[in-house]
Amino acid sequence: MKTAEWTCAKCGATNRKLVTSDTIDTVDKCVTCKTKHRLEETNRQLRWDSTAKP
Repeated sequence: MKTAEWTCAKCGATNRKLVTSDTIDTVDKCVTCKTKHRLEETNRQLRWDSTAKP
């Protein structure tokens, strides 16, 4: 297991999601504003890129 840490593109809140070790992308919802995001693993160790979904 690993942690996907990401920043909400809408409100700027930091979010975390526990994912399996082989996961490279996933979908999550911001805990603050509830906006859904697509998350993609980057070469940075913990931070993932996030894109708000319409």
